[in-house]
Amino acid sequence: MATELSSTVNVFENPPAVRRITGAASAVFGMIGLAERGPIGEAVLLTSFADYTKQFGGYIADDQAYLAQAVKSFFAESRGQLWAVRTAHYGDVTDPDTLTAVRASEALVTPGAATVAEQIGGAAPFSIEDGATIVLDPNGTGDVTATFNGAAGVVLSSGSAPFSLADAETLIIAIDGGAQQTITLATADFGDISNASLLEVMAAINKELVGGAAVFEGVSGFKIVSDTKGTDSSVEIVGGTARADMGLAVETGNGTGNVADLAAVTVSEIETIVEDASALVAVDTDDSGNLRISTVLTGAAATLEISASTADAFGFTEGVEDTGADSSSTDAFTIEGKTHGTYADTISIVVEEATSGEADRFNLRVVDDGTTQETYVNLSSDPTDARYIVDILAAQSNLIRATDLEVVGSPRPDDQTITLSGGDDGLTDLADVDFLGAASEDGKTGLRAFDLVREVSVLAMPGQASSALHNGLISYCENEKEGQVFAVLDTPSALARLEAITYVETTAALIGSTEQAAVYWPWVKIANPSAAVFGSDDSIVVPPSGSVCGVFARTEQARLGGIYDAPAGPTRGILRGIVGVEDEAVLEKATRDLIYPKRINPITRMTGKPWTIDGARGLDADGNFPNVSERRGVNFIKRSLEDGLAYVRFEPHDESLRASVIRTSRGFLNTQMQRGAFRSVDPETAYQVVCDDTNNSAQDVFDQRINIDILLATAKPAEFVNISISQDTSAL
Repeated sequence: MATELSSTVNVFENPPAVRRITGAASAVFGMIGLAERGPIGEAVLLTSFADYTKQFGGYIADDQAYLAQAVKSFFAESRGQLWAVRTAHYGDVTDPDTLTAVRASEALVTPGAATVAEQIGGAAPFSIEDGATIVLDPNGTGDVTATFNGAAGVVLSSGSAPFSLADAETLIIAIDGGAQQTITLATADFGDISNASLLEVMAAINKELVGGAAVFEGVSGFKIVSDTKGTDSSVEIVGGTARADMGLAVETGNGTGNVADLAAVTVSEIETIVEDASALVAVDTDDSGNLRISTVLTGAAATLEISASTADAFGFTEGVEDTGADSSSTDAFTIEGKTHGTYADTISIVVEEATSGEADRFNLRVVDDGTTQETYVNLSSDPTDARYIVDILAAQSNLIRATDLEVVGSPRPDDQTITLSGGDDGLTDLADVDFLGAASEDGKTGLRAFDLVREVSVLAMPGQASSALHNGLISYCENEKEGQVFAVLDTPSALARLEAITYVETTAALIGSTEQAAVYWPWVKIANPSAAVFGSDDSIVVPPSGSVCGVFARTEQARLGGIYDAPAGPTRGILRGIVGVEDEAVLEKATRDLIYPKRINPITRMTGKPWTIDGARGLDADGNFPNVSERRGVNFIKRSLEDGLAYVRFEPHDESLRASVIRTSRGFLNTQMQRGAFRSVDPETAYQVVCDDTNNSAQDVFDQRINIDILLATAKPAEFVNISISQDTSAL
């Protein structure tokens, strides 16, 4: 409350006594599979089959590729939201960079600028001798010689043998500006140290000196010389008790030349010396780091020959003349498939004169199998231009992308036609783990792409039917999705009724495994959507999960509370998009009597009636919510309550908070009751909300925990209709 300092009127806003819980999204579906193109390991939202073809292309002829057919079946039944994920093979599913799919590609070329003449040598540094030369003839103007010199630093002794020395006397020297070195004389190294010979003195110095040496100078003298030859070379006589006796002054002798060290000549040194010798050439390195000498002049008039060289270490080939060119064809842009796959191997790129007529612009057409699919006009190679090719394709193309190879001057590509190649769908060695995927610091693959789609409520892997995949999908729904996502499962294809039972009951051990999944049999037939891909038959066999998910969506959308209605039966379970089933044994009641008790939902029809889903059972008969509509309805309630009661976090745990929780929960549940969620329309028998001392102990309060128990009497679908008929004898 505000502090009252003078007469005033204070107005305060209080939170509502009953907070409103908005129902969570429930008609949001997800499917994973193989696709012709499109992003891999990324969930893409679709609202129509046209969205699918725009993002993922068309149908593909692969015995594991059912995603396109399932998406088409889904939208044939409903107008729901569907997230699709494309997968492929990874060397390691924990590392998205090991994806084996490859984009098709090819380069667009540009005329390029005139080129220089050049000679390529080896990689620096180089070890050469004093006086080594390179003899150049640029542009036929005559030989030019570049000479490399380097002499060592030297200090000369003014004394002459014999030398009068004593044991333990010293000489202190620094070589090439390095650390001072102390040379200690020992009596044992001399015949008579007080009458030391020239050879003995030099041997004593060379025994300890590093980086230099004592050498003869004339008949009876010597000098100290650095091992380095060049301007980095030096010999400094610092001092020592034997210095004067040896005839050495305190002085520094520096090396000379035009390089720092003849044993390690650098490119920059060569550049200075060669370019000083001739203004017609330039020195640098090529893309591999090798020494390059080139002409300043460009075009066909530019020539360069190294006619002789005493510096073999530079690695030039002598006597070979290189000639420049007036223009050079250079790769300007790499054009690739927008996404990975062989789909782009049939794509051609046509560069033509710009519609605007501007010489530095161009039109680009994307042609697939002879038909122009995309056209972009008045494009530019200039990254600062509003029609920059890279930006335009990134924003508008569904088929290709461009990478700028950054040619100097950003020249316009030639008019040309190229065909992309080298694409790979990444299906070799495809395994179950590629569908299940993984989540790591490097990213998400396979099924784990749905981690980022919180609102998804139903998942399917159309046609991917194995024990590992089914149990992996169930585990994902129960664990990573915290029991708030339902799985729709297909049996493997071409299974007869007893084989389907064996798979569900034994092979995959699905019966009783979860409330969060339901399985459907047999596979269904749809009208052949592409004779070019699937042949001339009127229909093809596809997994039922796409159609089943569509019925789920349609049932939810039919009315408020539709999620509580069983997506099955002759009213809500009609499959509008199918024309038949793979195994017509399902038409027999005896077959359905076998499979339905095993929690397998049959797809069948009565004589003269549409094809329908004839079952609404989840896999666990003993669970709290064993039917599809019950389980999905409870998932919806759980997620809605989780979101709607989030305001409780960090509020003071007192009676007021508990009362607020009860009012808010009851308000939401009462609305769901009116929509058919429960067996009763009486709040006293339809649900209970408990949040009081009975389930919140003092320890719970101390542990900063609030417990809310909600009991639901969910509605059960009527599976069996019993009609009793008897004789009416009242009129007799």
